[in-house]
Amino acid sequence: MIKRISTRARVALSLAAAFALAACNQAGKTTDTPKPPAKPPIATVNGTPISSEAFAIWSQSQNNKKPEELTPEARKQSVESIESLYVSAQEAEKKNLLADPEVAAQLELQRLNVLANALFSSTSRTRSRPSRSSRPSTSGAWPPRPSSSTARVTSSSRTSSWPRT
Repeated sequence: MIKRISTRARVALSLAAAFALAACNQAGKTTDTPKPPAKPPIATVNGTPISSEAFAIWSQSQNNKKPEELTPEARKQSVESIESLYVSAQEAEKKNLLADPEVAAQLELQRLNVLANALFSSTSRTRSRPSRSSRPSTSGAWPPRPSSSTARVTSSSRTSSWPRT
């Protein structure tokens, strides 16, 4: 039996996956340079702080504005909205929805999507996009695919490699 998950639960799980991914990425890093002091959380929900970075992403996705561009009323509504999201996500965790294979698959796909977007975003920042006239006519899609010639995708029906030739 396949259960349908509400949009709110999907957003909550996606946000949870993004935070988990960020935590995983930070766990393995060691730096010699001191980090600037972390900004205080914008709110705390049942002991879980909501970081200003998470709120900035939320604000951009919900309002198409940075938090500092919001009116006081819009900021208040956005804070209440993200608090509600955190409450819903915490309730989903209490109900052990992460054990549902469909939910686990959705979280994994969201994690992969966040990673791929970060890769393409960092590629775009470090390398300017060539003009149309300077791009080869057979260059394919932009942004460029990962450069690893060993990356292989295998499914039951086909095998392909990146970049496609």
